[in-house]
Amino acid sequence: MTLTTLVTRLQTQPLSLRQLLAYPIPTHILQRFACACADRALDATRKLQMEPDPRCWRALTLAQDWLEDNASEDDLAEARVLATDAFVNVARRVRTTSMHMRAASARAFGATHNALESFYQTTHLHNVIIATSKRSIEAAQIIAFNLSEYHATSDELLYVEQLELQWQRQHMFSLLSSLLQQRERLHTLLTIRHHRLDQQIQHATSQWEGVLFG
Repeated sequence: MTLTTLVTRLQTQPLSLRQLLAYPIPTHILQRFACACADRALDATRKLQMEPDPRCWRALTLAQDWLEDNASEDDLAEARVLATDAFVNVARRVRTTSMHMRAASARAFGATHNALESFYQTTHLHNVIIATSKRSIEAAQIIAFNLSEYHATSDELLYVEQLELQWQRQHMFSLLSSLLQQRERLHTLLTIRHHRLDQQIQHATSQWEGVLFG
C-alpha cells in the first residue's frame, strides 16, 4: 500500500495502532509519533500540579531536534540517558506525593523512556511504539481518575482510553499527511527542474548546431 492510499484510507476508516503498524510507515514518522505521545503524557501530569522532571522535556527536545537534523548523534545519546535516568528515578522524585501522582508520573516518564528507545530499538520498533502509546493512555486514565471525586468505573476508563486513541489516530494522520505533502512538493519541484534542464539542453544543443553546421 502506498502512502497516498494509506492516508486516503485513514480519512474514512479508523485503524488501530496495531493495524497501522502493519503498513510500511517510515521510521522517523513512528519516532515523531512516540515523542508526541510522551509529550502529551508529560503535559497531562501538570493537571496534578506537578511539573514533570526537566530531564524528560530535555530528552524529547533533543530527540525532536535530531529528527530535524538540528542535533548530533551525541545529543541523541544524551537524550536517551536523560530519559532513562528520569524513568529509573521517578519513585525517588515523587515519593512524597500521592499514589496517583506517582503512578501518573511513572507512566509519563515511562512513555518518554520508550520514545527515546524508539531511536535505538529499531528491531523491536513496533513493540516500543505500542508501549509508548499504552503508557500515554494509562497516564491519562490515572489523571482522569484522580481528578474525579469518585472511583472511576470501567466504562469511564474506557471512555478516556477512546479519547486518547482518537487523538493518537488524528496525530498519526496529521504526520502522514504532512509527509505526503512534502513528497508531493518535492516531486513537483523535481519535475519543474527537470523540465528547465531539458529546455537548457535543447537551447545549448541548438546553439552548438548553429555554430557547427550554420
